[in-house]
Formats: sequence, C-alpha cells, structure tokens
Amino acid sequence: MSSLLPESNPTHSDSYGYEDSDDDRESESGYRPTIVIMGQKRSGKTSIRKVVFQKMSPNETLFVESTARVTDERKF
Repeated sequence: MSSLLPESNPTHSDSYGYEDSDDDRESESGYRPTIVIMGQKRSGKTSIRKVVFQKMSPNETLFVESTARVTDERKF
C-alpha cells in the first residue's frame, strides 16, 4: 500500500534546507531575506504586510490608504 507521507529516514532532518549553523552566519553577516508580495490591485497586500510586520490589528487595515509605490520594510 502506498502512503502519501514520505518514508521516515533517520538521516533526514526536518529543517527544510536550513541548517542550525546558518542561523549564526546570518546574524553575523546582517543577511535579510527578500519577501515579495504580489497580487492584483486592492487585493490586501498592504494590509497583510501591516498585520505581519507592524502588528496592526486586521480590523484596523480596513482604513489603510492605497499604496502606489514599492515599499521597503526596514527593521533594525
């Protein structure tokens, strides 16, 4: 019988391509991943960005103005 789940492999790690040692290297080098949010006009891209990165309440995003340019979320 075939299973939809991958077979367990003792040498396989569940890190999804990330190693523990990468965390140290990323913090030392200042590495920041680039996240691109794409979608149609007025589909909620800015609202999702504000909820995720600025901890805004989803109910408050109903009053967010339209964004006409590319934005960069800087977090120092």
